[in-house]
Amino acid sequence: MKNTAGKLVLLAVLTGVSLGLFVIELLIPPFPFCPAAKIGLANVVTLFMLMHDRIFRFTDCFLVLFARCILSAVVTGRLTAILFSLVGGISALFAMVLFKKAFNYEIIVSIGGALAHNMGQILVSFIFYGVFSIFYMLPALLFSGILSGALTGALVMLIRRNKKFEVYIYNRVKNGKE
Repeated sequence: MKNTAGKLVLLAVLTGVSLGLFVIELLIPPFPFCPAAKIGLANVVTLFMLMHDRIFRFTDCFLVLFARCILSAVVTGRLTAILFSLVGGISALFAMVLFKKAFNYEIIVSIGGALAHNMGQILVSFIFYGVFSIFYMLPALLFSGILSGALTGALVMLIRRNKKFEVYIYNRVKNGKE
């Protein structure tokens, strides 16, 4: 994307959408088999941006992810969750970049990101709390990561089918029409 005011506005809007999806997800009850698992609705925005690499750069994805992690901790008052959120989100982003290069299919890329997110958070939990028993949650988190990754990947696939939306974003930002 060009460095324009349109780019900045679009990144701010995407950060807001990501934060809104995060807040909506807080209203969803946890999975009964694994209360620590979440769907990861906010990752829809990250995956959407990553899959549109002719419009968004990696740094754009990273900035939106970083801003959402910080703002979500501030909005919810869970300031200690910043570390967990950042490590999980950054792990997911790097995994999605690798999976995109290998497969370039939304659902597989999203599942890879969800699994990396869960692994990153388990690792932070182990380092932060020093309790080895946290690894007993790993099978349930991996299973939930596959389910949630498939769901968010399918959502992004449906959004990407709207070619008018993609053309609108591309024309407004890439060509500098603001």
